[in-house]
Amino acid sequence: MPAIGVTTARLTTEYVEGFSLELLQARSPYVEKFFPADDVTVHLIPGIGDTAEKAALYLRRLDGLLVTGGSDINPEAYRAPRDPATGRGDAQRDAAELALTKEAERRGMPVLGICRGMQILNTHREGTLHQHLPDVVGTDIHQASSTRFSEHPVTLDEGSALARATGQSRVTVKTYHHQGIKDLGTGLRPVAWAEDGIIEAVETSGAKGRQPGKWAAMGVQWHPEAGEGDVHRAPFTWLAERAREYERRAAGHPTRSRYAGQGATLRTALGRRAASPNAASPWRAHQRFIQRRGAAQ
Repeated sequence: MPAIGVTTARLTTEYVEGFSLELLQARSPYVEKFFPADDVTVHLIPGIGDTAEKAALYLRRLDGLLVTGGSDINPEAYRAPRDPATGRGDAQRDAAELALTKEAERRGMPVLGICRGMQILNTHREGTLHQHLPDVVGTDIHQASSTRFSEHPVTLDEGSALARATGQSRVTVKTYHHQGIKDLGTGLRPVAWAEDGIIEAVETSGAKGRQPGKWAAMGVQWHPEAGEGDVHRAPFTWLAERAREYERRAAGHPTRSRYAGQGATLRTALGRRAASPNAASPWRAHQRFIQRRGAAQ
């Protein structure tokens, strides 16, 4: 069963007066959209692993990565001066998610980026962002309200992995963002657009899957976790399918497998025990110990 890592934000909350707790925060639909149909396990990743070493540690037992939505990315990450409309954000989370995305690409692990997550994917590939879309397109259709999701239609490239996953060439999406792709990152292909021309989804050349050596990554600017039905579940199902392919490939390469080393030894040993009806179990060993102890007395 493939394991999906979901990135999180940090949240400090007062549990009781004078006692605060640091929490990992991810909206529950990011997890719930994988169930019950996709047959995966989901693991939350702390937004503090801002080095390559930490990213490798977090991903070593995973098969796919979901980079979630959230606050604005620090413009320094894409070499731009800060616009007054850009929020303060979380520079440590930026660094952590960029490190995770870089490590995922190094491993050939599939990645799905949602809203901010698509912008992280674009930033990772040396792209840039419009920092306030109303100044660019003259409307606020992407975030018409600060208190709820807006909706607008999106046109999909019919030859894209996303169109194949949704079964549609035009969908109405849930949206809540004021930034978007300006300069497209290297190796990313735009595959969906809003009516104002803003890029709404991107893919790598390996996004259709079953292409060894090609990285499968997809980003959507909207919030599929906020919608209902198969069309909105499609990006999550896409990630689950690519993660399942990655898991099968990793199982055939011991040095890449998340079960490599000691884990593989333990897994093999447990498999041998399960295969033999007469194999020693901890319970049987305990019973023999009790019997020997009784005989000695």
